[in-house]
Amino acid sequence: MIVGSVRAHDILKYQRLELGGLPAAGVFMVSGPNESGKSSIGEILALALFGRTFALETAELDKAIRWDARGGSVEVDFSSGENGTHKVVRELDRDGRRSATLHTEDGAEIRGWEAVNEAVAGLLGFGFSEYVESFYLARRDSISTRARTDAVRAMAGVLPLEQIAAELAAELPAIEEKSLELADQLLEIDEQLARYSRDDLLPPQPGPARGDEALVAEAAERRTALGATLGGFETQLPELQAATRELVSRAEDGSLEEWAASADRMEAALDAIEESVAFLGYDDVEAGTGRLSHLLKRITEGLDGFDTLTKAVVKRRSEIASLLGEAGSREAASNFDDQQADLDESKAKARAGRTKLGRGMAVAGLAAVGCAVAGFLPIDGMDANVVLGLRIGAVVLAAVGVFFFTKQRAAVTELRRLGTADADLASRRDAAEDDANLLDGFTEQSLRQAHASLANLRALGSLQQSVQEFRDGAGGRLVRPDVAERLDSGAEDQLAVLDAHFTQLSARIASDVEALGQIHELRQSRSKLAARRSASARQLEVSELARELAAGASKQIAFDFNNRTKQALSRILPSLTEGRYQYLRIEDDLSVRVFSSEKQDFVTFEEISGGTQRQIALATRLALSETLADRADKGPQFVFLDEPFAYFDAQRTQSTLAAMPRLSERLPQVWIATQEPPPGTSSSVDLRCSVESRELSIGEA
Repeated sequence: MIVGSVRAHDILKYQRLELGGLPAAGVFMVSGPNESGKSSIGEILALALFGRTFALETAELDKAIRWDARGGSVEVDFSSGENGTHKVVRELDRDGRRSATLHTEDGAEIRGWEAVNEAVAGLLGFGFSEYVESFYLARRDSISTRARTDAVRAMAGVLPLEQIAAELAAELPAIEEKSLELADQLLEIDEQLARYSRDDLLPPQPGPARGDEALVAEAAERRTALGATLGGFETQLPELQAATRELVSRAEDGSLEEWAASADRMEAALDAIEESVAFLGYDDVEAGTGRLSHLLKRITEGLDGFDTLTKAVVKRRSEIASLLGEAGSREAASNFDDQQADLDESKAKARAGRTKLGRGMAVAGLAAVGCAVAGFLPIDGMDANVVLGLRIGAVVLAAVGVFFFTKQRAAVTELRRLGTADADLASRRDAAEDDANLLDGFTEQSLRQAHASLANLRALGSLQQSVQEFRDGAGGRLVRPDVAERLDSGAEDQLAVLDAHFTQLSARIASDVEALGQIHELRQSRSKLAARRSASARQLEVSELARELAAGASKQIAFDFNNRTKQALSRILPSLTEGRYQYLRIEDDLSVRVFSSEKQDFVTFEEISGGTQRQIALATRLALSETLADRADKGPQFVFLDEPFAYFDAQRTQSTLAAMPRLSERLPQVWIATQEPPPGTSSSVDLRCSVESRELSIGEA
């Protein structure tokens, strides 16, 4: 930053201060005796730029107003590298009112005391504390060679990293302690979880190991499922009891369809409960439904047998319908009507044949008698051959008559057989009609009635084997006289056992639900603790790495900064000491050692003369200022040196002043406050202050 003009009214010593047309480079000599206002110029610059002075804190700024004035103002024009030219104006009064305005090169305005402070610091690259520790050299610092303040170390870029490294190092024990504490808490929770460890409570899951979140979800899901199972029992058990009793009640008058419907209902209730029980995974608890399942199995086997028998009955009824020629029945190869027609036709034929044979027999008999009479009675005049022929004819005709007689007897026998067959057909028709009547409505009858109907059938036919298989198989138990009593007694006993079993099981489930609640809470706590411990371990790792990086970066920055400062010193120091001292070494803590040609070693300041110390201190301060200005990279920078030659002899002062204009391109504008410059001293600006005068003016402000 280069100062272009300074104006002040009723501030500190000056009623009016107007310094205008200040060149961008050169030595500005501010001279005068003590209390003449030399230091006030430096304080006014600080007040305008940073809103405070070297001697006054922000809360005490009303003391900067001249003792005989109500208020005052300061104004400074300055340029800051590529940011251009700016003007800052501040006003304050004894009532505590303050105002500040920063006019930027582009015509914008920033208002407000703190807002202007921040804006100026942004333009310059440093604030007040950095300014007074770098570019403002007060008399008290004229023998200091160490950049001990945080402000300068911050400008050098070292302090923030050192602070970060220190803060991180300070945090590490607490993080480690917290990590150990979390580990202890995790161990305690794991011990508690181990007390709840049961495979039947949380059966092992296949696959890779799951994380904490999955385990928490597993406990919650298992708890919900067990709770649902417990709730399901409240509806499933009554349903099973009702279905079982309904099935038993069918023993008296239940049809196959009713038995089957009740069996299906009971089976569904059993399946629901057995599925719930199977889900539990309790290896040491029997399902409790085994005996009822066995009962249902036997009943179902009997019902299946009766279903098979029913299908055979339906088939037999269909056969009877075909034999009877009922409408809509399947056409049989030969039904009763067809058989009756065939019999009637056969009887008609037999009767006709019998009649014909009777007639033939009569004719043959009469003819044989005639021939015999004619052949055996003597008839005169009859030829012997004729007689022989008549006799032979009589024999033949007799034989024919016998043949016809035999055939007639056979026809009579056939007629008798056909009459028997007709009677049998009628009997079979009657039996079929009776069986049809018995089998009609068979499926709607109770099992007992239906079975009794089968016993009354007149012609079992193809049913014979099916009926026998049903009686010999499981179905026979369903139609016994005492089946109702046996089923009722057995079912009630088994339901009582089941009820007691599930009362015990429900109590266990309720206990496990409570345990799972504890597991869920413990796993939730463990998951959170594990996450916190993982985060703590990660934080510890990151903090340690960050500390190492910050410490390493701090050392590297300090090393680089020291090298750059030493390079500046290698130019500035010979100029200020007329070549007597050329080498210095800056330690990591930014302390300075100077090379003594006499001792052939680097020595501390305490080992050299006071005058030389002050020359080297000034050279070091200027080199430090140059390095800081270069690091800020905000363009050329002015420095204000307040009584830098207080302990110099005349020769050192004169040589130092002569070297000032050419010391550094980064520090082209050098303000020097001194009581009396040596004779022959030249300067770009000469400001003469006096104790009596309250005004100072040069150029056009």
